[in-house]
Amino acid sequence: MADFNISSANATASLTVDDLFPAGIDLQMFGTDQALKQESSVIVETRVGIDGRMVAGYKPDIIRVTLTLEAASPSLQDLSVLWSAMRSRKTIYECTLVCSVPSINRVFSWSRGVLVAGTPCPSPGKDLRPTDWQFHFQNFELQRL
Repeated sequence: MADFNISSANATASLTVDDLFPAGIDLQMFGTDQALKQESSVIVETRVGIDGRMVAGYKPDIIRVTLTLEAASPSLQDLSVLWSAMRSRKTIYECTLVCSVPSINRVFSWSRGVLVAGTPCPSPGKDLRPTDWQFHFQNFELQRL
């Protein structure tokens, strides 16, 4: 494998929701310009005392991940089921997200998460716009394939 290959064309992702989709959902038809985005996590708190000396300490932070799927994605139906179940039952469902990226020989895993926002209805315009699904996770793990 070439060490300069940064293609995401062969990336795959699956979402497991134990109470609704224990076998997992194979996520398909990602957005054109963005499939998945993990936001920066602030894991250190810093401050400076009046004497000018800095102190710092680790602090846990939520890991925010956004999935972007095209309006025609077959995965949109399953994510809409999750979104609707949360609304109708007024509860949350624990999620695990796994993304495999063969071009860089990595597997990214997020666990102990929840769906916090979603777009079950794609926005119509001159075409149907991609949908975004925001998750918050407690854990992140990086592995080699």
